[in-house]
Amino acid sequence: MPAIKKIFDLMCEVFTRAQDKRTAHDQCIAILAKAYKNYDFDEFYEAYERCIKIPLSYVQKETLIENALEFGALFAVKVTPEVEDDDDEVSPFLKRVFDFILEKHSAKLPGVRYRICYFLNLILNSMGDNAYLSDELCNDIIAAMHKRMKDKSAKVRVQAVYALHRMQEPGDDECEVIDAYIYHLAHDPSSDVRKAIIKNIGRNKKTLQSVIERIHDIDYSVRKMAYLFLTKITPKSFKIKQRREILNNGLRDKNDEVSKIVREILLKAWLLYYDNEITKFLYALDTEIATDLGINVLNNLFKVLTVDDLIEQLPLDQDKKLIPIDKLSSENVLFWHCFSKYLQESKLTELFDQTLPELSYFCDHIRQYGENIVNNESTEDEEKITEQAILCQLFEMTKLYDLSDEVGRNRLKQLIEDTLISEIPELKLTEVIVEIYEKVVPNITSRVNTLTHIISDIRMPLRHSDDINLQSGDEEKNDSYTMSKCLGIMCAMLRSPTITSVTPIIRNLFNSVALTSVEHDDKYVQIQALNAVGLCLFLDSELAQKHIPMFFMVFTDSDNDFHEHWIMSLGIIFDLFLKHGLDHFNLVDPADDDEDDDNEKTTSFEASQLDTPNNHVIKMLLALFHYEVPAIQLKAVEGFIKLLLMGRINSVQIVSRLIVLLHNPDYRNPHLKEAVKSFFEYYPLLRKENQKILEKSFLPTILDIFNAPSDSKLFSIDPSIVGHFILDLTRYKIYKTETEDGHYTAHNNISYEILKEIVNPQSEHDVITLIKCLSYVNIKITDEALQNEMLEMCDAVIKELSSRNKSTLMSFKKFCNSIKPNEQVGDNVPEEQEEQEEPEEPVDDHDNIEDDDSDLE
Repeated sequence: MPAIKKIFDLMCEVFTRAQDKRTAHDQCIAILAKAYKNYDFDEFYEAYERCIKIPLSYVQKETLIENALEFGALFAVKVTPEVEDDDDEVSPFLKRVFDFILEKHSAKLPGVRYRICYFLNLILNSMGDNAYLSDELCNDIIAAMHKRMKDKSAKVRVQAVYALHRMQEPGDDECEVIDAYIYHLAHDPSSDVRKAIIKNIGRNKKTLQSVIERIHDIDYSVRKMAYLFLTKITPKSFKIKQRREILNNGLRDKNDEVSKIVREILLKAWLLYYDNEITKFLYALDTEIATDLGINVLNNLFKVLTVDDLIEQLPLDQDKKLIPIDKLSSENVLFWHCFSKYLQESKLTELFDQTLPELSYFCDHIRQYGENIVNNESTEDEEKITEQAILCQLFEMTKLYDLSDEVGRNRLKQLIEDTLISEIPELKLTEVIVEIYEKVVPNITSRVNTLTHIISDIRMPLRHSDDINLQSGDEEKNDSYTMSKCLGIMCAMLRSPTITSVTPIIRNLFNSVALTSVEHDDKYVQIQALNAVGLCLFLDSELAQKHIPMFFMVFTDSDNDFHEHWIMSLGIIFDLFLKHGLDHFNLVDPADDDEDDDNEKTTSFEASQLDTPNNHVIKMLLALFHYEVPAIQLKAVEGFIKLLLMGRINSVQIVSRLIVLLHNPDYRNPHLKEAVKSFFEYYPLLRKENQKILEKSFLPTILDIFNAPSDSKLFSIDPSIVGHFILDLTRYKIYKTETEDGHYTAHNNISYEILKEIVNPQSEHDVITLIKCLSYVNIKITDEALQNEMLEMCDAVIKELSSRNKSTLMSFKKFCNSIKPNEQVGDNVPEEQEEQEEPEEPVDDHDNIEDDDSDLE
């Protein structure tokens, strides 16, 4: 015993010195290494374990504790075994330390579990790059940390992630650590855990795709970490689709920190990879297809590159101020267009004049390129796509000109009319040309008459008439190309904001071109016809009421392999609802209509009302939230989002569904999550009625998740996270929903309803989660009767909780004391909460993970 006491005293002295100064660690290790050789192994290890347990038992973050653990880890790794038969084996001392960690990792206190994982990570990091562990020991460590990755405490899960990072093998397609990382990256409710995984995960094709998915994460800090990960990878490692997704989302990210990383680090790194050549970079993004992304990328590059560098890369003929016909590409013409626009907007007039010729010469240049297309008669689809992309950008560039030049304007007018009637333009080019034609011919009547004549000439090329109305006869062409082109011109014309009603000429087009093409043999012509009909209905409420059933009939089509009809019809239906209101179509019960603050009709209904005959259409559209085709699902969600934002509809049920959708891991469509996330950024701020809707949605949403069966999609959602989300949207600072006394907030009512639910003996609920939600509320109650009623309910809950979880009881008492601050309910709450009684072992499945870190603050 004296020997044990002696070594323990020495060990305590050395640990005390090591915790005070990191610089003393090497000296302290030398002292203990010498003692290690002079004392019995078991006695020495026992003294070490007693000392290391002390910092492991402290949950507070302190430098002294971390220094002590770091020293303990370094010593365990560096101590020299007495006999070293095999250089590849760990020392007996380190083996005992690992056994201790594997035995204690499931300790009762979350703080101890946290420190154990942290200590393991320190040891593994101290072992060097060439360290060796036996397969058996590795498997034991992996199994233990897998359990800790399912721990109730998010902070413990974070440390488990760090501890496992040296156990992963990115080159092994079946690496269980990589698989665990990927699973928890997609499903863990804690943003800190997701960030830790991104920081530690190895790089291979599987992990790359998982990290790319995190650029759509609801938490900006996770998105930021994902982009930092991606900046270290060359663009060659990504598919074109992935490159576009990364840049498109990153440059548009609403968080400045995230977009700054993409703009100033990732964008520059990728451009450098392509030798700083802009056209090469654009080609790598396939901007023929993703033109909007190309424009966004160029506009951001213009901010970081000098004008001289940009001019040097532009392949202009300096004398003609044009890119020669034979050198035109979709990339350099896009660069030319965006750079010219940038110079114009930057008021660099002299440089702008050097990049574009006079309008007349530019029109001749476009005409010459168009004639080359006709003469070449290219049959390759890729070639046609390139030609159309080049023409689109050339025509877009005409918007940069001042149309006060009559000669140039007339030349452009003739060019547009000749191009429209030729066989050159496809749909996108037609839309661009007609949009420009609106500026060239601002007179509505003249413009509509001319475009109608062009449609007539396309359908009847051998007949000409001064009559502005379309002629009918055997000569009318009805083939797919002709009808697609005519409908394209018609749709582009009707999209003009200057056209506000259905004139006789437009009605004639509606009847003779749009309606007759709905039953065309070509499916793509049918879609364009539906679009043309929808645009006319948007302009005329009577036509809308008469013909809207056409779009609902589309959903009865048994041909489910072609979903473009559904997508087009959904878009039109929601646009008509937005324009004319749901009540105009008798789709909701009249009794459910309310006037909002802007004196516009607002439709309100609840779940029970969806079963009424008039509301079956809404019920059908809501069912599309769960449709198997992502594009249809997205269109339905976006439609209801627009109705809610514009105040055309008020529904607790729809808002509740959107909240659940946002938190449901089964919804993998990033565009869907992005749309819903953006919706909730604006919805609470628009009008006070929205706060009421969110307030009323709280309990139904939480209870739906509570009561979800195990095979339901809702079962995997953590209700406390959802509750926190709703309470955050209704916090007092966002929108002051005040009463006459000026002190009312939505949280008052939510707190009251939660208490009623907790004390209701007929209700099935999780008391712990509801109380956890109460810890997020911010209440200020001045009504004494309401205070007393809530305090009575609090007393009943406290009696129920007295034999349960102590930490939950303390948290609940804090809430109770906030109801009437001058009256304390129960015992005073201590500064540090008592430890939470929880199972030693982690839950077996991720669905039951909850973030309980009360002991680790």
